Amino acid sequence: MASVVDLTDPVASEEQNGALTPADQIHRIAEGKLRAFAGTIDVTTGIYLDDVYAQNKSVAEHTAADYHGRFLIELVQNANDVHVRGAHDGQIEVLLVEDEGDFGTLYVANLGKPFTHGNVVALSRIGMSTKPPGESIGNKGLGFRSVSHVCDAPEVYSQASNAIGAGRFEGYCFTFARSEDLPSRIDNPTVLALAQSDLPMFFLPIALETQPETIVEYAARGFSSVIRLPLRDLDSLKTARDEVAALDDDGAPLLLFLDRLEKLDAKVRTRAGETSLAFTLERHEEPITSAPVAASIVSLSGAHWLLVRDHAPEALMQRAVDDGVKAKQLHSSWKDWSGGGEVGLAVPLDHEISSPRLYTFLPMGEGATAPFQGHLHGSFFPSSNRKALDASVALNRLLLTQAVTLAAASVRWLADRDTGRSHAALTAISRAKASVDLLVWTNPSSLTAAKSPGERLDLPALSAAEVARLGEQEFASVPVIPCAVTLGGVLSIGWRCPMEVRATFEVSATFNLLAVAKHGATISPPIAPLLPELTSERIGRLTAFLRQYAPALFRDRMAPIECARIAAKIAGTLRAGKRPATSQWTAFYRDLPSFMKEGPEMLVGFPVILCDDGTVRAGRSDVPTDGEIPRARRRRRKGERIEPSLFFPPATRPSGENEDIPIEQLRVPAPLAAHFAFAASTLPWHGELRAAREFLERSQVSAYDGETVLTRISQVVNAGASVEEALAGLRWAFAIWRRAQATRSIKVDSSYRLLVPTADGMIHATEAVFSETWPDELLGRRLNALFSAAPPDVADFSDYRKRLLAPTSHRAFKGQATLWAEFLRGLGVGTGLRALPLPTMPPTRSYEVTSFGFAKKLGLSDAAIADWKRDVSTFNKESLRHAYSTNYKFANALWHLPGQSDHERFSDDCREIYAGLVIEWLAGAGKELLRVDLRHEHFSSDQYPWSTPAGAFIRSGAWLPADDPSSDGPVRRFYSPSEVWVSSNERFPFYLRQVAVTIGRIIDRRQPDALKKLRIYGRLRLLNDPAIALDQARFLASQYAAGTVRPHYEQQLANLYNATWKC
Repeated sequence: MASVVDLTDPVASEEQNGALTPADQIHRIAEGKLRAFAGTIDVTTGIYLDDVYAQNKSVAEHTAADYHGRFLIELVQNANDVHVRGAHDGQIEVLLVEDEGDFGTLYVANLGKPFTHGNVVALSRIGMSTKPPGESIGNKGLGFRSVSHVCDAPEVYSQASNAIGAGRFEGYCFTFARSEDLPSRIDNPTVLALAQSDLPMFFLPIALETQPETIVEYAARGFSSVIRLPLRDLDSLKTARDEVAALDDDGAPLLLFLDRLEKLDAKVRTRAGETSLAFTLERHEEPITSAPVAASIVSLSGAHWLLVRDHAPEALMQRAVDDGVKAKQLHSSWKDWSGGGEVGLAVPLDHEISSPRLYTFLPMGEGATAPFQGHLHGSFFPSSNRKALDASVALNRLLLTQAVTLAAASVRWLADRDTGRSHAALTAISRAKASVDLLVWTNPSSLTAAKSPGERLDLPALSAAEVARLGEQEFASVPVIPCAVTLGGVLSIGWRCPMEVRATFEVSATFNLLAVAKHGATISPPIAPLLPELTSERIGRLTAFLRQYAPALFRDRMAPIECARIAAKIAGTLRAGKRPATSQWTAFYRDLPSFMKEGPEMLVGFPVILCDDGTVRAGRSDVPTDGEIPRARRRRRKGERIEPSLFFPPATRPSGENEDIPIEQLRVPAPLAAHFAFAASTLPWHGELRAAREFLERSQVSAYDGETVLTRISQVVNAGASVEEALAGLRWAFAIWRRAQATRSIKVDSSYRLLVPTADGMIHATEAVFSETWPDELLGRRLNALFSAAPPDVADFSDYRKRLLAPTSHRAFKGQATLWAEFLRGLGVGTGLRALPLPTMPPTRSYEVTSFGFAKKLGLSDAAIADWKRDVSTFNKESLRHAYSTNYKFANALWHLPGQSDHERFSDDCREIYAGLVIEWLAGAGKELLRVDLRHEHFSSDQYPWSTPAGAFIRSGAWLPADDPSSDGPVRRFYSPSEVWVSSNERFPFYLRQVAVTIGRIIDRRQPDALKKLRIYGRLRLLNDPAIALDQARFLASQYAAGTVRPHYEQQLANLYNATWKC
């Protein structure tokens, strides 16, 4: 039993300690600590005067729990701290001997500075450290206690400073008293009981007199200190194995920021030397002296890292520390801070990491995620378990801000073209990846949320702002984004501003990275694709960052107009002309739809269509959509240039279909080359390029459709076309129409307004009439006969002759005349006579209308005016009595027949020809040509029916030739149709007046229209019609009274007359 401790014995001074051996010093420390403990107890009552030790035990146990899974890291940290600052040759050795002791033993040795008296004292206190803040990794005095997870009695062996390399450790060698060690040191049972119950772990140092074999070996090898941990149980052995293996975690390299160390050896073996795990971590650092930031290349066992460092100014650090101490965020020991606050950023150069980590020299715990894709070290004040940082702590905020500023400066440096020359490891690709990793920051959960909005630290926004500040312009304009560019036609890496960057596009053989990079730089404004080698994960992080901090300027995908500009640039590089690069053009169009993913609309105006003539043209903006012909936005001015039209060539027809019309005839005639073009027929538009053709048909090139082509021909020839252009358009339209007849025939009509040749030039087809060389049924011969028989001074006929279509021998009409005739009739070329419109009558006073005073201004002759007035007065008498005396106007056009004013002075033969042509016209005439409404200028309900001059002529004019019987034979006279009778289906009595034979034949040939129209609009009389029986009786009586009926036929006349009264 030891003597009772004398509690009044003072603790020896440092000078006295210097005269004692390390073992004696340890004994003195222990005695002092026991006296201090006993002084807190009332030995009479056995009650604490102050239970501070019990409290410390609880705090120590809770604190140690925070370090679960990190005890070996903490020992490595302590081993690093004892190496000389500024040196880089430090070494640590970790050895686990699995069968030494009951459950294995772990050793951690180092070549640093040996233990001092102060170290021993600090190690036996909770929350105290001899390491001043700012000079070492650990300064809380807590980390060593984490060994309690695996060991109850850790052992420390340290060499005397003057005995390095001796055969054993001559310095402080000690362990800590356990409960069973206390009875030999405490006599008072009350104090002993309380000590065994309440003394904190690792409270009482005990000098070690003996040294195991392994410890002696370490001393002989020159190691300065060794921590020996006899493991508690099998679970502790497993934990030790796991933590040794974890030192080799290349995701968060242990030595990355430990610039005092050169090597760490780790081994797991048995006493017999059987090794189950062994590895060596080596660190080499090479500064980059030319960099504007403190940068270096760190090699860790073959892997390369870019490491940049900086320091927060000491004054700012002191202020942050003071604020933290006042706010109770930092321990009061931080008041001793000196120097700047260190920050370091590390990003990989030749590999990828999956878990960016926060460091305080050593990696913090899992979950301590760094706010960028790299590792962040700083002189932070972390949580006690080293798994998070409180960003509201002023010290941490300062260092995080300093880190972002350092990252921004590093990004700017990496974007400098000359940076790649500073070190072989800084390849273009590694620089690109590193710059993105340093640029893109996040706000991870490992940075605990601030308590108020004012304390929040938005690191991504700060990164963008710092880059903008250093670049002296807005972030979107600073060239810090690595992109694919071309130099000398070869892909390279360039640095572009966010507004020019495009993340993705549809890659194909034609629109590959080289092509888009090359031509994207030449468009205005330029664009550049992101570097694919950045990897998809990094690109994803970067694009999200750019969307946030370069909104509306950076684009994930190229805009459709940008794609169109690049497509046009690429098309401009492909060989065209008479011998185009067919395979390249085929590939171009095959890939175009996927590249222009949003649609072809933006290609409007860009030359991307290879045409049959070897040119490359821009597509149209008003092509058919969904099968409908586009409507012009406005009427084109005369002489205005027509935008060239592009069409795809028609599909090749099977053999035998219209073989007499070669496909070449459907190609653009030379005179129309400036207005039309076909996409190159050498390309497989209806085969391999079908999808491309359908894509371009949406808004660039018209699908081949005969009606669409005819519409465009019409637009061209009606916009001031020359004679050659008009003739070419007519011939081409005929070829297209004829080819279509074999499948889906094209219906041509007057709306196409094509021009046709006459003796005097080109006129619209609707204004022309067939001439004498065309087939007889087109009435050209009869029309020519009329003109030949008529007086030469008939003005109407002089003008009408100008409408005569050129003969079939004209160069425009190559081919079968019958087919041409069918085509031209469809276009509106007329036959024989046709009514012509008169000038429009402006609103006219009622009295001028009823007196027909206006008619002279329309160009009508006096005779025609008299006939018109007589007709209206006879058949529309009420139309000459108006409700108002104000203005009236005709609702539609007024029409007249050429020659109607002069027909009475024609010869009988001429008049007969004329009558036949009038009937031919009347059979196909519409009501609007014969009748019209006169309306009040403002009151549409005030209207009156009128005949047109043409209608008045048909109804009241004496133009219809008829033969009256006489004893000398038929006598030719001319009557109005109401004075002539015809039979519907039985033979007409030959003893009565009847239509001239030639006219009757025409009426019969044009049945039923001719007879119907004559009856409706000319009031021609039909024999035996009950509705006009009285008129028929008068007609028969007048025939008899005229003496034209021979006596031989009088009985037949009488019978017909009697039958009339019975109708």
